[in-house]
Amino acid sequence: MADVVTRTLPTTLGGKITIKEDAGIDADQKDVRATSSTLYIIEADNTTNTSAVYVKFWDATGPTFGGASGSVPDICLKINASTKRSITMHKGFTFADISFAVVTGAGETSDDVLSGVTLRFLTS
Repeated sequence: MADVVTRTLPTTLGGKITIKEDAGIDADQKDVRATSSTLYIIEADNTTNTSAVYVKFWDATGPTFGGASGSVPDICLKINASTKRSITMHKGFTFADISFAVVTGAGETSDDVLSGVTLRFLTS
């Protein structure tokens, strides 16, 4: 089971900032936040794997994952093998609900989950 750490920091920016860390992804898809949120920073650590991974995000809770009827992700990021990558979205990407999956293929039908990836998210 992956360790999930969520920290919420009160801010004067009109709400709160949440930093969520998910170590050792081991499930088909997970929810980042089940409420309307803006995603600002994604950090993906794939340094323990020798294969590239794709981090996919959906604006949905529990999207259809993989297979012939897989939901098209709203964002798909490639993280090369043995690398750590940070992606910053200056104005953020607003979601009603944020769900994600880490898989070995870029297409919607890919459902091969690769473990050993740590993700950190900054949302508000």
